[in-house]
Amino acid sequence: MQPAAVRPLEGHRDRRRRADDHVRLRRPDAEFAHKLALPLAYVLPARAPVGKIRGVPPPGTGPYRITAFAPGRSVRLVRNTHFRSWSAEARPDGFPDAIDFTISSDPAAQVAAVQHGRADAVVAAGVFSGQLSLDQDRALALADANHVLTASAPNTNWFFLNVRARPFDDPRVRRAVNYAIDRRRMVKLAGGGGLAGLSCQVLPPGLPGYAPTCPYTRDATPGGGWSAPDLARARRLIAASGSRGARVQVWGFPKYAAVTRYAGEVLRRLGYQVRVRILPLPVYFDYVNDSRHHAQVGLTGWIDDFLTPSSFFDPFRCAQFARDSITNANPSQFCDRGLDAAYAAALAARGTDANARWAALDRRVLAASPAIPVFNRRTLLLVSDRLGNAQMHQELGPLLDQFWVR
Repeated sequence: MQPAAVRPLEGHRDRRRRADDHVRLRRPDAEFAHKLALPLAYVLPARAPVGKIRGVPPPGTGPYRITAFAPGRSVRLVRNTHFRSWSAEARPDGFPDAIDFTISSDPAAQVAAVQHGRADAVVAAGVFSGQLSLDQDRALALADANHVLTASAPNTNWFFLNVRARPFDDPRVRRAVNYAIDRRRMVKLAGGGGLAGLSCQVLPPGLPGYAPTCPYTRDATPGGGWSAPDLARARRLIAASGSRGARVQVWGFPKYAAVTRYAGEVLRRLGYQVRVRILPLPVYFDYVNDSRHHAQVGLTGWIDDFLTPSSFFDPFRCAQFARDSITNANPSQFCDRGLDAAYAAALAARGTDANARWAALDRRVLAASPAIPVFNRRTLLLVSDRLGNAQMHQELGPLLDQFWVR
C-alpha cells in the first residue's frame, strides 16, 4: 500500500462517517507515515470486517485487482479499470494487463522456470529469499549475468558479542575482534560483491543518517572506509585484557557457515579456544536469542521494515533485553541508558538534525562494540529473455507492475 493512497474522503457531511476517515493515535509516532506504507500492513476503516470473507477479495486502490487466489499456490492480478494515476511518482500506472504470481517452496524449480521461459522473474537471492546455497547464487550470477539484476537492500549482517559473557564482557576484547576481522574476506565468503557489500557499521548505505565511518581498520581514511585488518592492535588489546585461552563458542547457520568458521579462525589467532557450532534455521535464531543459553558470539543481522534508521538500533536497546528469557530480542545483551536517551532524541528530531543524531548513534554503538558489522546482503533478480524495464525498490523488491514483456 502506498502512502498517497491513504487520504481522507472529501465531501462528507455526516460526522459519524467522517470518524472513519481519520486515524487516531494514542501517542505521538514520528514514523507513522512510514508505517502506513508497510508491505504487510493495511489501513482499513474502523467498521471494516477484519476476518476472512469467503469469495470476496480485499479492497484496494492500485492499478490491479485480485481475480484469483489459491492459498499457497498462486495469485492472479488483472488491470483495475477504475484506477487513475494521480501521480507518476507516488503511484504510477502499471504496464502488464495481468500478473500471475506462482508460489513455490522449491528454489531450484523457481530458477528453472525463468531460465526455460515458463516464468519471467524470480528473486533468487536476498533478504527475503536465500533458499539457494551461496555456491548456487554465485553460479547463477556468473552464468546468467545478462539476465541478472542486483540491487541494495536495507539490511546489515553482524556478529553479536554477548557483553555479559566472558571474554566479551571486556570492551577491549570486543574492539580487538572488530580490528582483527578481514571484512573483505567476509564479503568474499558471503558470495562476493554481487551478493554482499562490505560493512563496518550498523546503518546500511541509502538510509537517512548513514555516514560512512569505520573506526576498526588499519590506515583509517577521511572517507570512513575500511582498508585492512589491524591484527597488531587487536593482539595488544587481547594481551591487556588478560583473556587469552578463554573458551569461546561461535554460532552460525548453514548458508553462512563459511563466514562463521572464518570468525572462529580469527578468534583462534587471537589466542582463544574456539568451537564453531552450526544450527539449522529457524532453530538457530530461537537458540541464540534466548538469553538462558548465554550464547557468546553468533551471526545475526537486521532487515528494515520501512526505510528509516531507527529499527537498526532496536537490538541494542535496553527494552529489547530480557534476562534469562526466550523473549530476549537483544542477543548482545547490551544495555546503555545513555544510548537509549540518544535514540529517543534522534527519533523525535527532524530533517538534518535527525540525520546527524542517527549518524552519531551509529558511531556510539560502534564505540561500545556489542557487534561486529561485516556485510550488507544484496538482492538478486533473475529475469527472462522477453522481460524489460526491470526495476527494484530497496524495500519492496521487484516492481512487478513496472515490468513489460515482448
